[in-house]
Amino acid sequence: MQTTSRRLAREWARTSAPFVESQLMSGLDHADERDINCTFAIARELTNSNTPFLLSYYAREIFVFELTQRQAKSFRAINRRMQCVEGGPTMRPPSAAPPLYDLSDLRIVDADGHPAEEAVRGTVYYEQQGDECFPGRVFLSMEFDLLHQCRKTLNYYPQHGLLPEGELEFTFPPAVEEQNQHGAGELTGPIVVHVRLMGTMNPQAPGGRVALSNAAAAVVELM
Repeated sequence: MQTTSRRLAREWARTSAPFVESQLMSGLDHADERDINCTFAIARELTNSNTPFLLSYYAREIFVFELTQRQAKSFRAINRRMQCVEGGPTMRPPSAAPPLYDLSDLRIVDADGHPAEEAVRGTVYYEQQGDECFPGRVFLSMEFDLLHQCRKTLNYYPQHGLLPEGELEFTFPPAVEEQNQHGAGELTGPIVVHVRLMGTMNPQAPGGRVALSNAAAAVVELM
């Protein structure tokens, strides 16, 4: 049975990029089999609107962004090509229960031109779903790729916890620090960031994280 996200992906492809529908759905099948995230960058010649697009399949959710031609080149989606890049494990919320929080309206400060050496700041709206609360620490997780070479996950712990709903302001470390640590080379151009609320019973433990919300995503232009 098709998930809602896969159905949305097929409908989008049929409407906006029918030339790549079969290839796109095969790529999603492959991602589902391996339970990983992936990103598809589609050249403008393959879309009905003659506009390049980026489709992110993250935690089995679909996010679609229009790209500039320069961004498409950065994602190697040129000359009638669709570029697919594999990501990390999905880490979806437990299927037996709906997410405890709903995220929306992600905003990154200076997303159209963000200095790579400066902290990543922004806001995201959250709303608790139901009365159940996570018994451990709740934190915001940001995941992104650096030049498709090293994948990073950064965490932000709200100082005063969360209310049942509201706008959460966050500050993550600069991307350039992660770049220097891993030797990824010069880091400029567009990246896709995803944020989710996560939970842990022990913030000091490297594992034991659980997804508590859907994901929100944005394209950030690093300079």
